Amino acid sequence: MQAQGNALVPSRDGILFVSGFGTSLRVDRGHLTIRSGSGRDITEARLSRVSRPRLRRLVVFGKGGFVTFEALAWLHAIGCSFANLSRDGELVACSGNIPGRQTTLRRAQALAAGTNTGQELTRLVLGAKLEGHRRTVEDEFNNEHVSDAIARSIAHLDSAQNAHEAMTLEAQAAAAYWSAWEREPMHFARADITKIPDHWTRVGGRRSALTITSPRLATSPAQALINYIYALGEFACSVALRAHGLDPDIGWLHRDAPYRASAALDVEEAVRPVADAFVLDLLRSRTFSRREFGELASGQVRLSSSLAKPLAETTLPMLEASAQPVVADVVAILSGSVGSSPRIRSRKAPVKRGAVQVRPMRESKRVRVHSACRICGLILQHPHRQVCDECLSEVDRERTDRLSRAGKATLAAMRASAQDPAHSAAARRQRAETSRATSSAMRAWERDHRRPDPEIYEREILPRIQEMTVPQLMKITGLSQFHCWKVRKGERRLHARHWDAISEQGRTSSAS
Repeated sequence: MQAQGNALVPSRDGILFVSGFGTSLRVDRGHLTIRSGSGRDITEARLSRVSRPRLRRLVVFGKGGFVTFEALAWLHAIGCSFANLSRDGELVACSGNIPGRQTTLRRAQALAAGTNTGQELTRLVLGAKLEGHRRTVEDEFNNEHVSDAIARSIAHLDSAQNAHEAMTLEAQAAAAYWSAWEREPMHFARADITKIPDHWTRVGGRRSALTITSPRLATSPAQALINYIYALGEFACSVALRAHGLDPDIGWLHRDAPYRASAALDVEEAVRPVADAFVLDLLRSRTFSRREFGELASGQVRLSSSLAKPLAETTLPMLEASAQPVVADVVAILSGSVGSSPRIRSRKAPVKRGAVQVRPMRESKRVRVHSACRICGLILQHPHRQVCDECLSEVDRERTDRLSRAGKATLAAMRASAQDPAHSAAARRQRAETSRATSSAMRAWERDHRRPDPEIYEREILPRIQEMTVPQLMKITGLSQFHCWKVRKGERRLHARHWDAISEQGRTSSAS
């Protein structure tokens, strides 16, 4: 890949994220030219088909910029899917071809709604969704009341006579499910706490305060985050459906509408628990910065491109890998409804035909989204760090103070208790033995030496003691930490038997 300026490089999974009002996709002399950014901050890259670029998904975030038909054809020729996501968290457009010779399968898909096949598909996707939500509530929220409500919907799902009854059961379970999320906290940097509204610090209700009946136009960062991940999930399901020869617009659960891909949303119902688990882990493990979100005058909250990019690169492989088995089950059910398996066309020589079929991605090792510093909000460059270099000293100081207070409180509680270990029989016996040994050592030294001059201690010994640390003094004398601390402060006098060792230590330190 050749690049001008700062190169745009796809992720290791082949995902390239571009955003900004200066975004453009066009073909220049056979090369795909991609520009990303706004104003003077423009990044450009040129990709050649000869170099076989590892580009499998191109995500355009926002509505600024343009793309040419020739650029879309160029992406189609290398097997790359294109998606345009708005900052509201909606999938505006996506590309991807449907393999040919799948007429029988798509005809069965179109006729599935309202039939026994459609009911079987409905139970497949909604059953997977509700079961996933039930496990999330049990494992992560430990809420038996909500778990029981979801379990009741699962029990009645098999007896649902049509899609409307099934969606009613799903809506009841969803209301209970999202009630468990409402008080889940969202952690922002300490410097941002006073600069953000109170409702930003928790997930809140799933329905938007602006649209009342739907989650569109999110009014909290957590809900904007969920909407964006769901939009990526819709794109992933569309790619998976097309790869299996199905039409993402012809659904069996969601009614037909010109503004959405019904079948992709149907499959996404089974993928939502995976997306929810990712969001929940992100909320509990990551610190966010207020600069990663923007609030319009209406109160709507949107993601910034600095956060949207790592989320797309991290979640798209995971979502597509989760959608693959669901779509495979859908194909098996539709194939059974027509009595034979549909023919799957395979390309033996894609280079000669001039195009490569879009291939679904497999989930790779999950990459952590870089966190913001929990003190100042700076986006960190290492995925496992929580604090930047400038704030690290402040965190260390706070941790030391916290541990010191906790230690003093624990010590005070132990001394106030009836079972104070410092006053146990074993402790008293040990203190008595230590006291006898110290007294014996002092008397033995005094029998062999004459009484020392106190002025020598004040003039020579005490200054050297005050230059030492308490651990050094303990090592030289063998006395307790408390006694050495008192000696160093000058509140107690060190016995003369230790003066020679102190003097020798002072001479050694001076020589070194």
